[in-house]
Parts: sequence; C-alpha cells; structure tokens
Amino acid sequence: MRWHRKLFGHARRLIGDGELARDVTQEAWLETLRGLGWTMWLCYLGAISAFAGSLYALWQLCTTDALLSALRFGIGTVLLFQLALMLKSFMGEQLQANRVLRELRRIELRLVRS
Repeated sequence: MRWHRKLFGHARRLIGDGELARDVTQEAWLETLRGLGWTMWLCYLGAISAFAGSLYALWQLCTTDALLSALRFGIGTVLLFQLALMLKSFMGEQLQANRVLRELRRIELRLVRS
C-alpha cells in the first residue's frame, strides 16, 4: 500500500488524469508481478531440490551405522527440509497475492461491463 500511493501520485503528476493514472498504476503492478515469474520458478525448483536432498539425507541417516555420519545426515535432513518449507511458504504468499489481484481485475471488469 505504501508503494502504491507513491506510484499512483507519480503517475498522476505525469499524466494529469486520475482515472488514467489509476489504470497505468494497475498495469505497472501487474507487469511487476509478471516479472517475478522467473523467481517463482526458481523457488519452486529450489524447494523440490531441497526436499529431494532431505529425503536422500534421511535415507542415508537410516542406513548408516557410524555415529558421525548419522549426525551429518541428520543435520542435513533438518536443514534441507527447513529450506524446502521456507521456499514453499514464500511461494504461497506470492500465489495469494496473484489470487487477490486476479479477483480485483474480475471485479473491475464487472464494473466496466455494467
């Protein structure tokens, strides 16, 4: 919200028309979110890799007899699983933001049509 006001104010100063400035601001935010698509894919691949690594480390932990190896694989399992959860939570926030923007766009289209 903090950045939206600044962006809208800047667009209104440049354009002069409040309605057109609002449309330009919305398009700017949508383009910003579309530009984040590569980061979402990167987080998705990172989460899958971290989860697969944690499963491998867990398997190694269960099959090893040496105490030091068990400790290493145990720590690796926990850290990789936490990384996978952290990346998934980041993606969840982004997906929720996209849902909100999509619903706002639908409401806007309904208002324009009526």
